[in-house]
Amino acid sequence: MMVQFVKDSPHKTVEWTKDSLEDICMGAMCNMAQWQSSREALKRAGAVQCLEKIEGLPGIHGYRVRVIRCSLGALPMQFG
Repeated sequence: MMVQFVKDSPHKTVEWTKDSLEDICMGAMCNMAQWQSSREALKRAGAVQCLEKIEGLPGIHGYRVRVIRCSLGALPMQFG
């Protein structure tokens, strides 16, 4: 449901504000990506493809997307 809301959001990503429904969904998905069973659910919901368009954006939303996609195995882990 969260993945679908982010995918179908009527707002442009750059217009998402702190504590907006989109922001809350991204935070929840970021937390879910920490756990194996939740990661599988996110994959089945299409999170990898849905979040791809947001990945390159600067700021907290782009960062969260990179964390989520990395946890789902869609991005290589990078160490500074």
